[in-house]
Amino acid sequence: MLGVVLRPERVKLMAGGRLSFAVWVGDDRAMLRPDKGRDFLEWQVTGRKVAYSTQKQALNALVFFYKAVCGMEEVDLEIRLRKTQKRIPVVPDVAEVLMILDKIKEKYRLMAGIQYGGGLRLIGAGAAAGKRRG
Repeated sequence: MLGVVLRPERVKLMAGGRLSFAVWVGDDRAMLRPDKGRDFLEWQVTGRKVAYSTQKQALNALVFFYKAVCGMEEVDLEIRLRKTQKRIPVVPDVAEVLMILDKIKEKYRLMAGIQYGGGLRLIGAGAAAGKRRG
């Protein structure tokens, strides 16, 4: 064994920002097996149907993990990535947005209105508010 302590929270391979390889596998020793990496990627491709760029990112992260952390010379996960269709975003019309804004608490309504009017994403508005306070 390599003498490396593998903590799932340290070996996160994000898939869409929500799930990690370590959590998916559920066992520290099983993470060391490339067949588990292949199964994870297969699940990403067929089960979750994540975007092609997410598939590539997960593949590269797993290859790095197996080479750099596990010390493997060659890593072939024997997986074919699949292109996915472009996803068209769902955009509410003005009336729907106004209905949503009316349901927001008074204390947050101004920030939500500015966020909508400025085309900001949630993370941009939150980061701006955090910098202002802190």
